[in-house]
Amino acid sequence: MNKTTISEVHKYVDQEVKIGAWLANKRSSGKIAFLQLRDGTGFIQGVVAKSDVAEEVFQQAKSIT
Repeated sequence: MNKTTISEVHKYVDQEVKIGAWLANKRSSGKIAFLQLRDGTGFIQGVVAKSDVAEEVFQQAKSIT
């Protein structure tokens, strides 16, 4: 798996990458959790849909600090 920065993530469309970032903000709307991640180069939003992951993964996404 490639490691990249947020500013370079556009080069990896349809690929799995690792981003060294921290959680800047989060919110959830019922069955979707939105995680705003930040590194020194910018922000990116991750989306976790309850229907796409195991229940424990979804609960982790909602409770991460």
